[in-house]
Amino acid sequence: MSIIFLFLKKNFQIGLILLLAIQLEAAEKISIEVENTLEGAPITIGIPFPVSELNSPDHVRLLDKNGREIPCQTTQVTSWEPVDYSVKWLWVFFFSTGDSDYVLEYGPEIRPAPIQGDRIKIKNAQRVGQTSLIETGPLRFSVKKKPGGFIDDVLFDVDRDGFDTKDTIALTDGDRGSFLDLLDDFGIDSSSAVIHRTVREKGSGPLHAIIRLEGDYIYNRADNRDSPFIIRIHAYAGKSYIKVYHTLTYTGIPDKHFQRDGEHGNIALSNTKTIIDDSKSNDIGWMQANDQIIATGLSLKYKLDGKIKYRSGYQEGTWFDPGQSKVYSTDLKAKQTTSTYQTGPKPNRIPPFPNSTLEKRIDGFEAAIQIDGKAKKTIAKAEGWSDISNSRWGIGLGIRYFLEEYPKEIRFDLNHDLATAFCWSPEAGPMSFARANNERDQGMISNFA
Repeated sequence: MSIIFLFLKKNFQIGLILLLAIQLEAAEKISIEVENTLEGAPITIGIPFPVSELNSPDHVRLLDKNGREIPCQTTQVTSWEPVDYSVKWLWVFFFSTGDSDYVLEYGPEIRPAPIQGDRIKIKNAQRVGQTSLIETGPLRFSVKKKPGGFIDDVLFDVDRDGFDTKDTIALTDGDRGSFLDLLDDFGIDSSSAVIHRTVREKGSGPLHAIIRLEGDYIYNRADNRDSPFIIRIHAYAGKSYIKVYHTLTYTGIPDKHFQRDGEHGNIALSNTKTIIDDSKSNDIGWMQANDQIIATGLSLKYKLDGKIKYRSGYQEGTWFDPGQSKVYSTDLKAKQTTSTYQTGPKPNRIPPFPNSTLEKRIDGFEAAIQIDGKAKKTIAKAEGWSDISNSRWGIGLGIRYFLEEYPKEIRFDLNHDLATAFCWSPEAGPMSFARANNERDQGMISNFA
């Protein structure tokens, strides 16, 4: 509360202002609306603050539409340094109540209540050969700095009686936990993955943690270069699922163009006298593929026995006007292989690529749910998730933008107890990076793969 006393002389030539300020620290509030949310869904929002508005991320709490506090995790992303040490950008993580309306309350007197229940626990390994452990409550998984390329093992404490060997639901697929397989004139060169570094990333806390794995894909043939990759694993307190982002760098030689001395290849040479004018290049090698991607993705060996049920989601109708969600379900026999595969027009992505117009949609989108290579359901759009389960537990895989970023595939191989999410499916054939023609690109003829 502010009170102002203003004393003025009658002719207003001299004035005296006496300001008495009694500051009552009231909490500030920000209304938040979340669209299309489901109860229990993990949500992260970013909020900017003016300079000197919020001095600490610890002076924040989240309320539901009824004014009840919701457990949340806050992370200061940036501050106003060097001008001020106050918060400039804040991440707020919480689990949805199922409602769309929330209120963020902040101020010097605000303190969030202690988080109760399951919390994320992390032991991050620092040396080669050591193991990082991440625990969410019902789930515990490990990552080793060694060959593997993904998670080493996954324990699922279904009974919540503590973790032991009977809780192991999945293991690494040798050195093929993640993979980037190449194809050239000598055939397929399957990758081996090695993790060199694990990092706990900003945004990690008691409710949500992000573990970054850094490594390389290594090949058997000397003509194929190592390819670096980064995998980010998001874990959530009290949840038995993880979200994975897989980033890889293609380092192959994309075409059979013969490199001559003086070709700048995207980078100008220091000695301009040696630069070759490529404006009249007619080398057909630009259009001939060399190293191509035949498959890339993530995999785990699961531990399920007994009678196994398989499910996969799909939508009938067209790809741009799909119908209601449906589920294909069946009991599987031993050593069967299931697959949900989504493709579309020109899956190898060699231009030109047709575009939809207001008058006509492109076609060629097709999804197939298969058992042992035989289609059980053929539609235009798969939903991008499949799972298998027995009487005790199960394992499911889902890929975001399954149709939009085709070709994609989710496969369960009961013969080898292997679950695989293909970011690029071998069903589509190899991904070529050869040029479509010899036309100049940004003033030169080059390959930007």
